Amino acid sequence: MERGSEGTLSGQNSIYPKVLIPLSERKDLWKPWRRALIVKVLGKSVGYKRLDQGLRDLWKLENGFEMLDLDLGSIC
Repeated sequence: MERGSEGTLSGQNSIYPKVLIPLSERKDLWKPWRRALIVKVLGKSVGYKRLDQGLRDLWKLENGFEMLDLDLGSIC
């Protein structure tokens, strides 16, 4: 199940198919996330609002930022 460099499927000794996406399409998928920072606090549980306020106080950015809860303890 192998196709060329612009192909979409590849089966390299795996039970799961590997989906290959051309670079031009990957760039479109990356665009909204290209300047994202994923934060995971280790060692303790910190609530969303507490982390949001703590980062705003710490970074003091002129334009601010937007936070998104990704579940499993990670926030983007």
